[in-house]
Amino acid sequence: MQRVLSTATACMLALTLAGCGGSGQPEPAAAPGTAPAAAATAASRAGLSGDDRSFLASAMGDGAFEIALGRMALEKASTEQMRTLAQRMVDDHTRMNDELASIAGHGIADQTPPAMPADKAQQLSIQLTPLQGDAFRDAFVDVTVRDYHLAVALFADEAKSGHDKALRDFARKELPVLREHLAMVQAMLDAKGSAPQA
Repeated sequence: MQRVLSTATACMLALTLAGCGGSGQPEPAAAPGTAPAAAATAASRAGLSGDDRSFLASAMGDGAFEIALGRMALEKASTEQMRTLAQRMVDDHTRMNDELASIAGHGIADQTPPAMPADKAQQLSIQLTPLQGDAFRDAFVDVTVRDYHLAVALFADEAKSGHDKALRDFARKELPVLREHLAMVQAMLDAKGSAPQA
């Protein structure tokens, strides 16, 4: 799969920009002028190829999105099935982003987590935040199914053709986790499709 990154995602390569707060809302990005220098330093230390840097930025940005989405779903969950998936999303993507930061050697343990891509932050704030009940559940399922299909493809591509061994091994190890999340949300989608119409 060809990786297509938004400009916002590419700029977040440093992985030291503002992350999402506990409220599930994205926080403002770091002050202009700090990210490019940090990105150059981090990339230089990591010695990663362009494709591996793209994977790293995409995986961590999407992880930040899934964490925020999971936190939002925990607040709005109308079923135990949704609550279980949401907690898994928060726990697994937090762990995965921590491991990616460690692999990249950025030394960001005491700093804020990476920001999600701007289009996904906007999706959270505009499309999902105002919704409640069944409307939120339906939107959550649709958004999450699409995002996990993309995440599985991204990780499968890195697992197959990544240049950096640590990132390649990481992608291979985490693919089953992402596929499990996808199966869980797919079950919610199937249940939604089979529900009797009012």
